[in-house]
Amino acid sequence: MRSPRVVKRMATVVGNKAPAALAATCLVALAVVTTNLPGGLVTAAGATATQGSLSGTVTEGWTGASGVCVYVTAQNGPPVYSATTDATGAYELAAIPTQDFSGAPAEYNVFFDPTCHGTQSSPYAAQYWKGVPDHASLTLVTVPASDINAALPLAGRISGVVSVASGSPGGVCVIAYDSAQGDEVNSVITASNGSYSLALPPDSYLLQFDPTCRAVNTYAPQFYNDAPDGYAARTTPGDIIQLASSATLTISAILAPGSSIQGTVVAQGANSSAGICVFATDPGGDQVGVVVTNDNGTYQMVDLPAQRYTVTFDPTCAGGQ
Repeated sequence: MRSPRVVKRMATVVGNKAPAALAATCLVALAVVTTNLPGGLVTAAGATATQGSLSGTVTEGWTGASGVCVYVTAQNGPPVYSATTDATGAYELAAIPTQDFSGAPAEYNVFFDPTCHGTQSSPYAAQYWKGVPDHASLTLVTVPASDINAALPLAGRISGVVSVASGSPGGVCVIAYDSAQGDEVNSVITASNGSYSLALPPDSYLLQFDPTCRAVNTYAPQFYNDAPDGYAARTTPGDIIQLASSATLTISAILAPGSSIQGTVVAQGANSSAGICVFATDPGGDQVGVVVTNDNGTYQMVDLPAQRYTVTFDPTCAGGQ
């Protein structure tokens, strides 16, 4: 759900092929787990002295919202606790730890999602507690807590078609980032005809079209209005999208063929020039690509938008070797 900086999702390329283990989709479902803590299995009932409950009501308009998924996540990540609102919009999660593993008060963020991570449709938008649409200014909660309520706004929607000169490729990730902080708010993958539709809370956004998010592609990622990267998009007022509640915007994109950077690295005095990391950084300072040299020291970085880059050669791979 989050992206601390507006960066492109570039597949790591080794010898022009992305390792299978690195191939990934844009949409990552939030895993809901239970966890074993001292004192036994955490369940939805039977809170102990080191556990508490969290409850509230979710509304849509003037009425209670039934079937809304409520996700409670520890500040430092999993475990994730979940509940679904009842017919009146009420929910309760019991047996949530009141302390973290260091003994300090545990803090949680609370996320209200009427689509339950895309498994059902809703005209309303997801949000965090106190109406926050993304991670930019979360208010954390300690337990026990009640009246952790939410009034869901009507979602805006951005739809369109992503195409190339020879047609409309499917499988392109369309990613909406909060324009102020660069947090990812929502994403979707285009259909086989290139179409997409993305529901979002009312806010201002940067919109990225990324054909490389699932596999190496021959086209380059880009942001709305043909911006080559997040830096260009967030520093150009016309590239920031203003989305109002219930508004519907049509934004399409034509992807350009990707450019490449290639060359040979020679490690002076070494037996081999293999395994040297080559990094490409865009004008905004975001790292947009990394490859590793082959046995003969050659490398090729593909699927880059056409612009200027800073290229860095690092035999330690940022200290990893």
